[in-house]
Amino acid sequence: MDALSYLVDFSGEGMENAMNTMANNMATNMKTTINTTTASLTREQILTVTDLRRETIAIPEWGGDIIVRGMTAYERDKILSAIDPSKNTMTDSQLKATLCFQCIITSLGQRVFTEADIDILQTKNPLVLDRVANRILGLSGVGEAAVASIEKN
Repeated sequence: MDALSYLVDFSGEGMENAMNTMANNMATNMKTTINTTTASLTREQILTVTDLRRETIAIPEWGGDIIVRGMTAYERDKILSAIDPSKNTMTDSQLKATLCFQCIITSLGQRVFTEADIDILQTKNPLVLDRVANRILGLSGVGEAAVASIEKN
């Protein structure tokens, strides 16, 4: 029975039953469609896919554009742990320089900086580091609210 047939024969409880039946049939059809049209990913597909978001941003102070990517889950855990005030392991400039080291990449996805560059990056314009770090955090799913919550606890 199609949707129109359900709606034509309505009165009181009949309409409610018809609507419920129609909703159940639609849900069943959707599940069937989803189950038959999607394939399960393999381990290899999941592990080899590049799933980190990336974005090109203009940095006029540095004379051009850079490509940044979101953090990996491991990198994000380390950064979120570092900004925990009870641990107090990293200064603001160290945090932002570390984000730049980890997440500024080439067009091929390779890091531009090495860990040895973190100290030098801390000497750069703090407003630029703020902009870059905020973009990296955004690409990594770490918003101001999440950071504020961590700092508060």
